[in-house]
Amino acid sequence: MDKTRYPLYFAIVGLILIITTSFGEQPGPDGHTAIPLLALLAMCEIGFFCAVAGAFFSFKRDSQLSLGRVLFGLAPFLILGGLFALKGLSLWPH
Repeated sequence: MDKTRYPLYFAIVGLILIITTSFGEQPGPDGHTAIPLLALLAMCEIGFFCAVAGAFFSFKRDSQLSLGRVLFGLAPFLILGGLFALKGLSLWPH
């Protein structure tokens, strides 16, 4: 299997998870979320680790290139990781 495509796969999984958690956290008429809270928190955690793995494989793939190319490859994963961390913390009950 071609490891150069791993960052793309992790980015796709991360985008699917962030969209799912965004729609799943909306409260219904009864006040409960569309997806159970524990499942939402688990999706945030899995998404965060997918973002970390994507950043790792992106850095490993682009490490011999220029600094601009490395940062361009890492930026989507850093943004996804931050979004998952903030979403997971905002979902956590007080």
